[in-house]
Amino acid sequence: MDGPYGVFLLRAEDTERVFIGGGVGISALRSQIIQTINENKPCFLFHSAKTLEGLTYHSEMEKLAAAHPNFKFFPSLTGEPVPDVWKGMKGRINVSVLKE
Repeated sequence: MDGPYGVFLLRAEDTERVFIGGGVGISALRSQIIQTINENKPCFLFHSAKTLEGLTYHSEMEKLAAAHPNFKFFPSLTGEPVPDVWKGMKGRINVSVLKE
């Protein structure tokens, strides 16, 4: 295992923020996401898990995205099989996904 790297704090001068988390790793990001929404800054969350149940705070993030146009939520499932009802992304979050 390697990382994480960098500084884990919000800077007032940020004009937008991108968050990337996996599984319960979103727990540490949740308060920063809410703070960013409250500051009315553009905010993007890429969150992946093996199963739908593993997408911690999934329904809360969906509700936040629906209520706040500056917040975009991109959940992704990495496990197989992906449920038929799933309409989100499939597979791991990587550089090519972020560029899209």
